[in-house]
Amino acid sequence: MIENRSELSPAERSALIEEMRPMSPEEQAQSQAALRRLFEQASGFSSQAKDVARFLLSLWDSERFRFELSAFRSFDRAIVRDCLAALYWDSEVQAGIQKHIAGGAQALEELAAHWGLKVAVSPEGCAA
Repeated sequence: MIENRSELSPAERSALIEEMRPMSPEEQAQSQAALRRLFEQASGFSSQAKDVARFLLSLWDSERFRFELSAFRSFDRAIVRDCLAALYWDSEVQAGIQKHIAGGAQALEELAAHWGLKVAVSPEGCAA
């Protein structure tokens, strides 16, 4: 972490300003499109669908659903890009993905039921 921002180079200063810039409407639209593609993928029957569902459910409610980051290794690059776009968008708007998926929270609950995904349980036996 940089303690004294006056020690930043011009390139570092530009990068920091870019990081703090809100998403443009175009970036938001692209991220929302990625979210819709992920939901379609998660609702399908490909070998990656269940892990994509886990990602979306974790993004929606990480207390109930866990996602192992190692699952990214099995995803096609396009899916990884869509996951990162959705994650970036979610961190920016903090509105909850259920508001941007057709069917909302009910559709996500149905997705969890479709894949038999339950509430995450810690090793001690308590809900995690």
